[in-house]
Parts: sequence; C-alpha cells; structure tokens
Amino acid sequence: MRLYDLEQERVVLAGILAHQDYFMAEIEPFINENDFYSKESITYKTIFMRMKALLDEGKKLDIALLSHHIKSASLTFKDVDCAGFLDGLGILSEQLDEAGFKNAVDVIKLLTLRRKMSEAGGQISKEMETLDSSASFDEILEKCDEAYNSKIELFENSSGNATNLFSIIGDLV
Repeated sequence: MRLYDLEQERVVLAGILAHQDYFMAEIEPFINENDFYSKESITYKTIFMRMKALLDEGKKLDIALLSHHIKSASLTFKDVDCAGFLDGLGILSEQLDEAGFKNAVDVIKLLTLRRKMSEAGGQISKEMETLDSSASFDEILEKCDEAYNSKIELFENSSGNATNLFSIIGDLV
C-alpha cells in the first residue's frame, strides 16, 4: 500500500478553498505541510503552504489570488500544469461539502501516521541491529520507545500534558 494519496490531498486543497473559515477554526491546528507527501513531487505541499500563508495573512483565498502568488514567487512544477491544476481545484471546491473535506483530512492524517510508524519501525530495526547483545529487556523497550516518540508528533494540550494528536483528532474535528 502506498503511504500517500494524491487524490485525497487534492480534495483537502479544494476543501481549504471552499471552506476557509472551517479550515482555520477546525482543521488548521491538526494539519501541516508534512501531511502532503509524495516521493515524486512537492507540488501539493508547496500549494498548501502558499494557501496557508495567505490565510494566515488574513486574505480571502480564490484561484486568481493563489495563482498570482504562485507566479509572483516564480514557483513552477515539473509534474503539474499549475493553471490547469488550480482550475481543477476551483471546480472541485464548488462541489465539496465540509463532511467530504473532513473525510479527506482524516485520510491524509492516517496516512501520515502510517508513514511515521513505518519510519519508527525502520529506526527500531536499526537500533536493534546495533544494540549490545547483553541489553536488558528494559533497555530494548527504552530504545523502541525513543524511536517511536521521535516519529510521532506530540503537542501540548491545555492541561500541559503531552498528548498524541492522532488519538484525539476525530473527537475535535
């Protein structure tokens, strides 16, 4: 299974266009450019970052504004016709409701979790290969814990305790 879904990433970008207030209030705290992933391209990640920067500046997003900012930053994408891609986002955004937007966000967040767990597995494997053969059970678990925690994004909640973002995203969004 691939650890990314470009179609769902495209739906999220269209959802940001269509539901900007909802995105800023409900989705934005849980999503970042690392949720847009592909070994072949950084196009979607770059477009997301431009959209987010414009929204953070208080701008009202539309295709014309986004296109202008991409062109003025001299951004080009080898794998995507930018004008056609943005036009497609505009059309998709007109058909997308908040539920469809949230569903696409959920999909890409779960794929991010899978990527991070895959990375943690690779790191754990490397740690186990280099760990001294006399390591205790607790030392082995500690190394596994360190690898896991280095890959899973944590954030501070209002209580000041670290909380795994993925365990509560469904309840909050």
